[in-house]
Amino acid sequence: MPLNQQVIYPRDAYPASSYCNWFFLGSQASGDIENKAPGKAVGAKNGTFTDGECWATAGYATVGGASDNWAGVAASTADLQSLATHTLIVAARVRKVAVALPSVENFLYSSYKPGSEYGGIVLAHGTTGFARLYINAADNTTVSLTTATNTITDGATANERTLVFIVPREGGNGYVAVDGLETVSSTVASVAGKALAGGRTARLGVSLAGVAADAHQLASFQSYCVPLAGSAISRLAVYDWVQRNPHLPIPDWVFGL
Repeated sequence: MPLNQQVIYPRDAYPASSYCNWFFLGSQASGDIENKAPGKAVGAKNGTFTDGECWATAGYATVGGASDNWAGVAASTADLQSLATHTLIVAARVRKVAVALPSVENFLYSSYKPGSEYGGIVLAHGTTGFARLYINAADNTTVSLTTATNTITDGATANERTLVFIVPREGGNGYVAVDGLETVSSTVASVAGKALAGGRTARLGVSLAGVAADAHQLASFQSYCVPLAGSAISRLAVYDWVQRNPHLPIPDWVFGL
């Protein structure tokens, strides 16, 4: 007798990442910013942040540009695992709406408030066009990883850039890649092994003090806490995945898990 065969076509060839904190993708036309990480909180738009402002450009979530143009990310999603056990990876595909350099350092994402509320990260765009990730431990120890100047904009051209920041749990050096190429390594030793959770709602588009950033467009913004030493993760594989697959979270096998 012939065998009966059942063919299963999976919804997605890549299973959901086990270690993704958030994966915001600018692929909507309306509503809150969806989080593609299962079970994680959306980026909930502030009540006066309209769909016309957030979703004005297809393929991007536009945040900032006014003090009320922000989306909140609940602490249950924004809080990060401790660097005692996990390596932190943050990536963004971003461009500035206007080509002018920021007049002050812009906070595109904030989960801690420098000077008063500790534990979290800030993704910033500086006055000379650099991108910077601040990492602030719960004891208020802070380190940062910074790209070269004129990365997001040089004052004449605003390019879409793919940024990846890696903070190894064991300390040593952290790393930055721009458009798939590693460009920076810098010490993060002082936060090695420390807690990062701050227990508060984060914001996309303004600082936690309510200071607006210039308008920026996010094609994607993602974060992972991976239960491995940074030395056990192929950084080049991570950079390559994020550059080639901007619409997909990083699967576990890229981390070697």
